[in-house]
Parts: sequence; C-alpha cells; structure tokens
Amino acid sequence: MRSVGPRSLCLAALVILIGGMALSASAALRTATSGGYWTNGAIWGGTAPQDGDDAVINGGVTVTADVSTATLNSLTNNGTLVFAGWNTVVTSTTVTVTGTVTHLPNADTNVSDGWQTDHRVQIVCTNLTVAVGGRIDVNGKGFFGGFGLTNGFGPGGGAGGVVPHSGGGGSYGGKGGGRSGYPASVSGPVYGSASVADWPGSGGGCDWANVTGGAGGGLIQILASGVVTVQGTITANGIASSSESGGGSGGGIHIVCDSLAGAGTLSANGGAASSWGGSGGGGRISLDYQSAAGWAGALQAGYGIPVNNSVGHDLGTVWVPDGKLPQNAGAAWYGRICNVTSSSIPVFDLNGGYVRFEEAALQLTVASNVSLRASAMLEFPTNGTAAVAVNVGGDLTLSNGTLSVSAMPTNGAPDYGAFLGVTGTVFVSSNSFIYPYSHPTNGGSVLFRFGGLTVAAFGRLDADYKGFGGGRYGRPASG
Repeated sequence: MRSVGPRSLCLAALVILIGGMALSASAALRTATSGGYWTNGAIWGGTAPQDGDDAVINGGVTVTADVSTATLNSLTNNGTLVFAGWNTVVTSTTVTVTGTVTHLPNADTNVSDGWQTDHRVQIVCTNLTVAVGGRIDVNGKGFFGGFGLTNGFGPGGGAGGVVPHSGGGGSYGGKGGGRSGYPASVSGPVYGSASVADWPGSGGGCDWANVTGGAGGGLIQILASGVVTVQGTITANGIASSSESGGGSGGGIHIVCDSLAGAGTLSANGGAASSWGGSGGGGRISLDYQSAAGWAGALQAGYGIPVNNSVGHDLGTVWVPDGKLPQNAGAAWYGRICNVTSSSIPVFDLNGGYVRFEEAALQLTVASNVSLRASAMLEFPTNGTAAVAVNVGGDLTLSNGTLSVSAMPTNGAPDYGAFLGVTGTVFVSSNSFIYPYSHPTNGGSVLFRFGGLTVAAFGRLDADYKGFGGGRYGRPASG
C-alpha cells in the first residue's frame, strides 16, 4: 500500500549500498533455475541470495520478488522478475536486464478510503544496464479501466456510463480525451508531480456492456549512483481501449543517476482510443541526472492515438535538470518538456514525435542544425510572463514537420514577444509549416531573424488568424 515515499525508501537503500557492503563468508553465485518466490531457496539451488552474492535468473524462469532483496553484488536477469508490493526493493551494485522486469497490477477499485497503490518496480544500484531486447515493462500495470458502464479507476480515471458509447480516457501527466461535443465524457484530472513520477497511471472509462477501458501504465523507479544505460526499453504505457471505452493513461518512470546513456526508449504513452472513446493522456517521466551526454534514445510521454472525434487529450510530462537537456540526434520524442529554462545542445533532430517546451523565458541554443521530419511537431508556447528565445547556429529544416512559436505581451524592451534566430538557412519543404502566434490581446509578435529562407511549394510560413483575438459576446475585439 502507499505508505512510504519513493525517495525516502530508495535513499535509505542507497545508503546501505554505497556505504560499504558487508560481504558474508558464504558470498556465492546463486542461479534461479526454476520459477517461484525470491525467498524460496529451492529455486536458487538451496539458499536464496544473500548479501554480496551474484544472482542470476535464467532465461525462461519467472521469479517473484515478494520481499526486498539482500544487498547483492550483481543481479543478471535473463528471465522474468516480477515485483510484488509497494515497498519491495531490489538492491544490487550492478543490475543487468536481458529479459523482462515487471510488477503486479495495481488493483484498488474503492475510492472511499483514497486510492491505494499496491505495486511498483524499485531498483537501487550503482550501475544498471537494460540490454538490447531487455525490458523493464509495466505496460497496463496501473489502475484498471472501467467495466460495463463505470468510470476508470485511479485519481485520473476516465468517465464511464455518462455519454452513450463514449468512455473518457485516463489522465496522469496529461489529460485523457473525450468525445467531441460531450464534455461529460472527459477524463479525470491530472495528478502527481512532474519532478518525481511517483504514481501509476489511471484507467479509461467504459460505456458499453461487457467491454473494459484500458488500464493505466505502472510505475518504475530506479535510483543509481552511477550509470543507467538503456539500449532496450523501459516502458510504462497505458493500454488501448476496447469498443466504446477510453484508453488508459501512461504511467510513471523516475530515474536518478549520475549519467544517463544508451540509444533505447523510455516510454510512458497513453493508450489508444477506440470507436467513440477518448485516448489516454500521457504519463510522467522524471530524469534526475548529472549528465545525459551519452543519451541518444527516445523519450516518450505522448497521448494515445485518437480516433473519430476524440478531443481534449494532452501530452504527459518529461522532467529533466535545467541546463542539461539531452541532444536529440534523430529519435522520436513525445511530451511536455518541463524545468528547462536555459540549455545549450549540439543538435536537435526530431524524427517524428510531438514536443512542447513548457517553461517561460526559455533560452535555448542549438549549436548546429535543427530538423523536424516525419510529421514531427515542435511547440514553443508562452505563459505571458517572458519571451522565449531560440538560437540555431546552423540550418533549420522542416521536412514534413511543424513548428509553432507563441509570443508574450510586449510593453517596452524587448520589443518582440518571442525570438527565433537561425544563422544558416530555414528550409520549409512541402507539407511543412511554421506558425507564429501573436499575443491575442496585446499584439506582441514573434521576431524571426534568418540567414536565408526557402519555402517550397505547399510549404507555409503562416500567420493567418494568429493576430489580435476576435470579440466575444458582451466583449469588444482586441486591438
């Protein structure tokens, strides 16, 4: 049950790990050759792993961690490791995953005593490696989706049984979707913290007999004093809905480490919608590292794929240390980038995906080129308090991509509401778009300063309908 915070428990275990491991006289290699509970010595050849041991789970073997482990020297998982319990922690100097790590589903369906969380993955280590083909996978292990004519479960559960044939998508880091024109079908509220992902995702609502909404993604928390290398996959996606119901929201991934490296995928996407249901909102990814210079992978907290008239869905959050935004050299990213107010990176090549920078007064410098391709979307919004400034040292190329920049109000210096400077040339190919949005009541606008500009046929630099706002009933127009 939800009783101990993620950092308090993990930090206590980390102190034990890095404070000096007391190796027992019987330190040995323990290999699980048959399935069962971690504490069952029989599956390990007679004795469960002790302090200082090297533990190996063979391929094809499933071991359930029913209690926290001893402080191991190493753990190599070639099979399946299942976490059972909210406070179960695996502690080891090194952890290598070539198989699968997961946890049991969060099964609370009674909100009367507050939503209780049952299970999560918690790993405390020095170094962790998820190899190519390896997975830490808690897809659909969050709160359940609704069944029949019920809401989804969890703090952001989607609505069910309200609008015919239209369950709302689950919410967590981003709002779930609902059927257009039926506000009662929307999901529950977003919840939790962007800086520390510490909840599983919520389920989608259901509005059809004998089907279920999608379950939310689970929760993964890794506390490493050294390097976390992901060549495989760490995933906490929501599950797609079945007929007339909503998708589950993405879950949570929280990683603390000295260095983040690898070319794998971190994913907390919402589940897709079906029929007239709403798509699940994005989950939360929080990354607290000292360096991500070795990261070349994907960061994804997107909403589920919408269908028909599903609206209102939103991206989840991706929190990174300010000033330490990873470069993107060709990966698909999805999410609202949080906590970045100033950062310099070598290159930004968004190969598919949808990224929105959240913070006001963002000062972003890209030393060489920025590319948006394969239907990639990049947004620089404003909250109206400070101007965004983006400087590109090379070229800006949109190849089937979309860039949106929004301005803040202007009342003096600077005399622009947002700035985009490109030293080289801006190339806008066919089916690509740049949208500058002026402030709707003040008129502050985006200043572009380019070394050159090429707009191909059917490409657009488009400010149509993006000036002063129109009037509403009882109010004059702006401007």
